[in-house]
Amino acid sequence: MIKKSFGILLTSFLIIQNLQAAEAIVISFRAPLLSARTDDSKTLQVLRKGEKIYLAETDLKDPNYPEYLETIDRSGRTAFIKREYLKIIWKDQRENTTAINYTNASTGHDSTDFRPEEPIPSTYPFETREFTRLNVSLAVGSNPKGPYTYSENISEQNFSYETGARFLYQRKADFDQVDRLYFGLFGSVASVTNKVDFTSGGTSKENRSLFRLGPIVSFDFYKTQKHLLNLGTGFSWNHHRSTITVSQTGLGEEERLFTGFSISPFIQSQFAFRNFYPNADFTLGSELSFYLPHTQNAGSDPEFNKYWSSESPNEFQQTLRLQAQFYMGINFKY
Repeated sequence: MIKKSFGILLTSFLIIQNLQAAEAIVISFRAPLLSARTDDSKTLQVLRKGEKIYLAETDLKDPNYPEYLETIDRSGRTAFIKREYLKIIWKDQRENTTAINYTNASTGHDSTDFRPEEPIPSTYPFETREFTRLNVSLAVGSNPKGPYTYSENISEQNFSYETGARFLYQRKADFDQVDRLYFGLFGSVASVTNKVDFTSGGTSKENRSLFRLGPIVSFDFYKTQKHLLNLGTGFSWNHHRSTITVSQTGLGEEERLFTGFSISPFIQSQFAFRNFYPNADFTLGSELSFYLPHTQNAGSDPEFNKYWSSESPNEFQQTLRLQAQFYMGINFKY
């Protein structure tokens, strides 16, 4: 065993002398020694950053020296190493042209360094799931004023706030390299109840329900480890259901259902307190929606003609309407 080790050392010494070796330092995290001057050749040995090796000066005499430089491995075999993984010890001003840390020109970092960046994702070693967001929120909004066009004179109207729930599912755009641009699907359910009193003594109760669904695109304009500000825009297809019940003492009551569809573009902003719980953010947001004019239709004719519109008793017409909404919820990252 001693004779074999001595033979390898002696062989290496003689080869180094024969090569008229020059010194170099490995500056990449890992540097393979190859059996030929190609990437797909056999790997003979792997060197670590900071190790010293010897190069054949014949490769360095030409100013346009080859991409792979000749050296020897620990067994004394001829090997080749990529020039970009090395800082050659010229002992003159040429050393200033090579940095002490290797950076790949294409990727901008050391492509041989396979260690994960810190902080290590909580899902490591599996793929990070923070590129998918699911937001579930409770919302309150301004009242969609504009009651049905009754034929009776109105003495008083009572409006309440619109309340409901909303969800937002988004995924990061595939071409986004900075994790800021997201596309997704928006949906919400909301309801509100309004009351109308007539001068004749009758009353009307309007129970309105709204179901929304549509696409959304958003962008993280401000992002730190603790906070995130996201702005988004999109539009939704809306299904309206309005149940109107008119009543008067001595005449009884009549209930009618009006349904219809509309489209509403919207803009929204969302501020998140990040990771208040593992893989979850606490969010506060606002939304401004523009409901385009639309008509809701009843499925049957009225019985109490006294209250319903004399011109279009089976239509509930809505003009252009602007609504502000505020919401609070949880943003799940999975």
